[in-house]
Amino acid sequence: MKSWKKPTNELIDRAYGMMKKQFDHEYFFTRLKNPLWIQPLVERGCFQSPPKMRKLPGGYVQTPVWPELRYLKNVVKDATDEVLKVLIELPEVDNPRIYDDILDLALQLHAKQSAKLLPKILESAELEHPIWGHKYADLLVHWAEGNETSVALELTKKLVEFVPDPESKNKQARRRKKPLDPATIYNTQLQPLPRIDASPVDSGEYYEIMAKGVRSLAETVPYKVACILINTTVNMIHFRTHQSDLAEHKDYSEVWCGRLTESESNYDDPEKTLVHTLVYACEKVYEQTSEDVPKLDSFLRNQEWGIFKRLRHHLFALYPNETTKPWIQKLLRKYEGYNRWEYDYEFQQMIQSACQKFGMSLITEAEREQIFDAIFSGPSKADYKEWIVGFLGDEFNEKKFRERQRRFHQAQLKPFACVLFGKYANYLQELENEAENPISDEDYSPYIVQTSFGQNNQSPITPKDLAICNDGELLDYINRWNNEEAFYDGRKYMEINIQGLAQAFETVFKKSIMFDANRLRFWVGNFEKIERPIFLERMLAGMQDYIEAKNFDKLNDWLVFCNRVLLYIEHKLANDRKQADESSEVPKWNNPRWTVGELIRACLDKGTNTPVSARTHLGNLLDTLCTQFDWYLDRETTPNKPQTDLADKGINNPRGKALKDLINFGFWLRRHNLESESQEVTRILEKRFATDSQYPLTLPEYAILGISYNQILSLDRKWAIKNKSNFFPQDSMSQWLAAFGSYLDYNRASKPAFGSLRDEYSFALQLLDDLNKQHRPEERPTGIFERPTRENGPKEKLMRILGRHLFIYYLWEMYPLKGKTSLLDRYYDVTDGNRERWGYLFEYVGRTLRDTSQQLEQNLIDRIIDFFDWRVKAEEPLELRQFNFWLKAKCLTAHWRLDACAKVLEICKSKGVSIIIPLDALREMLPDCTAKVVACFARLTDDIGDDNIYIYTNEAKTMLSAGLGSSDHDVRQNAERAHENLLRIGRFDLLDLDI
Repeated sequence: MKSWKKPTNELIDRAYGMMKKQFDHEYFFTRLKNPLWIQPLVERGCFQSPPKMRKLPGGYVQTPVWPELRYLKNVVKDATDEVLKVLIELPEVDNPRIYDDILDLALQLHAKQSAKLLPKILESAELEHPIWGHKYADLLVHWAEGNETSVALELTKKLVEFVPDPESKNKQARRRKKPLDPATIYNTQLQPLPRIDASPVDSGEYYEIMAKGVRSLAETVPYKVACILINTTVNMIHFRTHQSDLAEHKDYSEVWCGRLTESESNYDDPEKTLVHTLVYACEKVYEQTSEDVPKLDSFLRNQEWGIFKRLRHHLFALYPNETTKPWIQKLLRKYEGYNRWEYDYEFQQMIQSACQKFGMSLITEAEREQIFDAIFSGPSKADYKEWIVGFLGDEFNEKKFRERQRRFHQAQLKPFACVLFGKYANYLQELENEAENPISDEDYSPYIVQTSFGQNNQSPITPKDLAICNDGELLDYINRWNNEEAFYDGRKYMEINIQGLAQAFETVFKKSIMFDANRLRFWVGNFEKIERPIFLERMLAGMQDYIEAKNFDKLNDWLVFCNRVLLYIEHKLANDRKQADESSEVPKWNNPRWTVGELIRACLDKGTNTPVSARTHLGNLLDTLCTQFDWYLDRETTPNKPQTDLADKGINNPRGKALKDLINFGFWLRRHNLESESQEVTRILEKRFATDSQYPLTLPEYAILGISYNQILSLDRKWAIKNKSNFFPQDSMSQWLAAFGSYLDYNRASKPAFGSLRDEYSFALQLLDDLNKQHRPEERPTGIFERPTRENGPKEKLMRILGRHLFIYYLWEMYPLKGKTSLLDRYYDVTDGNRERWGYLFEYVGRTLRDTSQQLEQNLIDRIIDFFDWRVKAEEPLELRQFNFWLKAKCLTAHWRLDACAKVLEICKSKGVSIIIPLDALREMLPDCTAKVVACFARLTDDIGDDNIYIYTNEAKTMLSAGLGSSDHDVRQNAERAHENLLRIGRFDLLDLDI
């Protein structure tokens, strides 16, 4: 252990005297590492007044740092008891940063030592503005691994708590006034929050605590953790339930927690996170501590909410054994819903698991017969009639009811399959044989429903019931059903709507119609009678899924169908404004076109291996998509409106995306035959370039074509060069900027492309020169870093990237560094009026070299050095100050980098411009280049007060020690100069050096 000197009163007074500013105060305490200062500081009251949180205007808060705690962090290992005493005696404060440091200290100590800090850590959990939750999670793991479970459990109780909805009283009052109004119900949903996440918007901290910290503790003391979480869940449900609903004891957990265990994270759903962690703890009880199982089951059984009944069923399904057997038997004997409603997911899982485990010994034959007869007596025809007529507005049909009844019987008998006998076993076998879609576990509620924007879309009829309809009935139903409504499920609005019906229709289409030639023929032949585009989209999506599964039996039929769809909707697109694909009155037909494009992309995907026989059909589809009217591209736009998102706009519309797909089609052909000419690609592009084209190319399409030019070169170089002016029309500035600006933005420099595009680069430089001449210096755009504006957006975007390409082409010896034939030299000429652009390119080169891990060829190194020397001769500090990445470029020798650094420092210092030099890069070049490292460091410290550069202590000490310990007189002198420069600005942390 290092020997420390006890500070004298004079030394302490001197230190306090030097701390005239907050910066000095922080600097001193964050670097003080002598533990013998603790007691003198305590005696002077140093730790009695931690800073409080400051409230700022506008609702903002400021949480000041307390440097004194940073000192305690420095010495906690050497003076643990003294530090703990100081921390425990700290006054309570509302500043979360104080407790953040205390948590850091707790994590540095052994578990037994840090457990003494529990009172302070509990204070932090009560804060209105809590600290980062991941540290709580780390601390729970730390304590669990250190066997300090009692303190970990105390902290867990506080961390997992929920608090009421801040608007609870107001919402309760509004609900009482209008208890049946749907809008009121929706707007008064109670939303309790985890205490630890009551201030932030998301629940990421809570998830971290539960998933990492509480689960770790549950592996050690699962029963105690489970009890805490059960109580927390009860309180959470109370907080989310209105007073008027408490008596019903309906928690609606089947909606807000569809599955008790899920593999994916739920950062945004703390209620699920709580339940999933509770389930994990209960499972650990069953796995580890058999003596606690009866206690846990009794605790769960005494809870009144449905979530705990589901949890018991889940546990019994996982652990059917002699302990749980009597509990399962009791549940089966008492269940009264065999003839009334289908089992829920966990209950049927329990039945299935228990029957497989215990067989005929689970319950007697007489009891089973009683259960099976009850199943046979259901479901109620009266209830079904009320539902089909009153809710769906349909007519009661005896045949449909019988089909519904048989499906119900199948679902109820299925979990008992292995203990059926006689007529019951024969009946289930009969039902299984006739069923098109076998019943699976996922067919039992709660169903996992698709959500969109926080809204649950449900179908008015299940896919099973929808599949019972014949094709004519089904077509009529999806066209005329329009009884949309919303209802409250106890947590949020559920919407029975067209989207939900479309999802159910897609399920039926994929499972029943796609495999039936007669039914498929009906829908393909009658697609024009589908009044709502969304159902056409679902059919196309079903075909796409089939293609992605590499089923090509009916591929040509589907592609013909797609082409018929495109031709059918072509005349409808002109009026395709902001309508809806769910509507039959104002249908939106643009979306089916997009879905056809998705299907094409599935065919062209490398992993699909679509047969080349589909070439003609795919080519025809792309021809139609690339030449059809596109509402979003062809409609009038506001004159002079800035176009800053051309590529995005192009790729997110059917016709623009089709151009990109057309290029991919060419490469798809090449994968089948390397010698194949992409005739369809060039033919369709020529149609788009034609002056008499019905729909001329728009700027977003020019952007897509510009981006794709290198690929076109690869497909057909001769044709691409011949038609280059069509891709980049220099006679139209807006079109050229859209195309070439996008080319630069989305493509790296390319040797094969440069020969064709050299004229475009020259034209870009001419444009840049013209732009500079159009503005007086004070009006000139401020630089390539500037965000594009209304007047110069595309031009500025071009300038930003142009220099990068030109430097790379110089490296590849496409032209010399200087002279009339050098595009790079010309670039510097035309940007002379805004030399920050020079700095941008200089930084880019340095960054690229830094990220180069391979050894460069000597000719490349020579060209890089020539470029650097050329830029140094210009002596522009705004450019050279971006040298920091060059110093880290290990592809260049250390000696050269240090010599270059000395030149750059000299120029910048002489012109009064500050420069940031990465000291870690200097330090890494010790000891091989000690003299040059120290010389650079010394020059960096000259006039350092004016530069406001921060120098890290460890790096400074390393370089100073190396220099002062050198046998070379000049090196020592440079080191002494640097040392004096630093001491002059108050760096007393560098007084003691290891030499």
